Amino acid sequence: MRIHRVVCFVATSLLVVAVGTASAQNYSTDARKIAMGGGGGESTNIAAGMVGKASPYTSIVLPLGILQLLSDGFDKFKPSSDQFDPIAAIENATNPLHYTFGRGTTGTGQTFVNDIRNGNFNTNLLSYVGFKIPAEYRAQGLGMPQGGGTIKFAKRPTGAFQGIYVGAGPYMSFDTNGTVSQPLVDMLATGVGAVCNPCLVDNASRLQLGMAITVGYRGRVALASSQDSRDGVYVAYNYHILRGFRYLDNGVDVRLDTTAGGQYQIPPPGTNPIFITTLQAKSGSGRASDIGVVVVRNNFEVGFGINGIGNSMEWTDFSQDNYFMATSLQTGLEFSSTSVTPPVSSLTVKLPIVISESLAFQAGGWGFMGTLAQKKAGSGVAGYGEKSMSAGIERKFGPFWLRGGGRYAREKWDPTYGFGIGNRIALDVGFYGTHANLEGKRQTAMAISLRFNRGPARGPGEGTGTTTIKDR
Repeated sequence: MRIHRVVCFVATSLLVVAVGTASAQNYSTDARKIAMGGGGGESTNIAAGMVGKASPYTSIVLPLGILQLLSDGFDKFKPSSDQFDPIAAIENATNPLHYTFGRGTTGTGQTFVNDIRNGNFNTNLLSYVGFKIPAEYRAQGLGMPQGGGTIKFAKRPTGAFQGIYVGAGPYMSFDTNGTVSQPLVDMLATGVGAVCNPCLVDNASRLQLGMAITVGYRGRVALASSQDSRDGVYVAYNYHILRGFRYLDNGVDVRLDTTAGGQYQIPPPGTNPIFITTLQAKSGSGRASDIGVVVVRNNFEVGFGINGIGNSMEWTDFSQDNYFMATSLQTGLEFSSTSVTPPVSSLTVKLPIVISESLAFQAGGWGFMGTLAQKKAGSGVAGYGEKSMSAGIERKFGPFWLRGGGRYAREKWDPTYGFGIGNRIALDVGFYGTHANLEGKRQTAMAISLRFNRGPARGPGEGTGTTTIKDR
């Protein structure tokens, strides 16, 4: 088996890891929310989409990150190119929209990867110093963007209504974890050799691809004596019918034996320098549910949501192939392959629920938004119990807004800050810390978006107006 399929496979596994290290801010199109620590993500309360903004607007991102990628060319994404750099490609793919300061300056291991591919692997591992990789990494996520609408009935002059929501969209989940022997991490980072018999790099990545057809409920209860068209209790429920197209359970095991001077040694007979397993299924079916509630009163919004209740998918129609290198890394990526009987005929994959709380306030030229979220894993449910939070404030001075905040996710704190200028049409600029690279190194990214305010030009929370309620 030749290089291209194997390298693409390894790069895909690493991409799953890097996507897990990227925050939702990396894909957000609203620089205003980014500057205040937000940006969406798994913790999104489905009822929040029903609530009109205190100052309704449409945001359009200026994709400066894509211009960065175009200036670098696309050879880093091509396994056949001498410029192929899977780690740098991953870094680019996980933050494509926004300008990243220092993009491409992390230790990428481009020479390390290409030398293995071309059969020119240097027996002195210390020659690859600067390739900084973590000793342990893990990530888990779920993407389920949807398009749909609400059919309303029982509408009242107060704005109260009942409704049925219908929608559909893609479904993708990933769960990955890996370990790298500490002596290898230290050698590549410091250039100091060490005996390692063996140094192991192990990665396991599981990916589900499919679609979700959703039916749900939407309702709003008006609050008595309220003069604001936004006030009310908003309730939403989704029931997702899941159909899976492909399940991939990929394992990569790499073995490196070294001497005290950091010299590579051919592994003992009967061992494989690289061993790859690919277990896949072609048919899946499952279900999941979401609940969201938001209460709006005067200048305050309080929300509570649970996403992914009972999220599970049963997979069938399995096959498995193993790929292995029988000699040494110095011979290049030449693999043998064999098809084996899958260890399972059916498999149920369960994902954790995500519980979120939110609070927002807008009045008198001030604005605040904050969220808390936590993944809850139970018996038979894979999950890491991750906690995240974000918060930010903004202050209006005439046509100017100043904003600041922060975000905590995957055990890392990152600052956010920015500004806006304009009334009917405004320019928003947001800066945020990001760790969208294999090293986990913090970099600063800049998001820029145009904000088109609908209705009278006013600052956050000024006046009640006649805000419309969005269908979702």
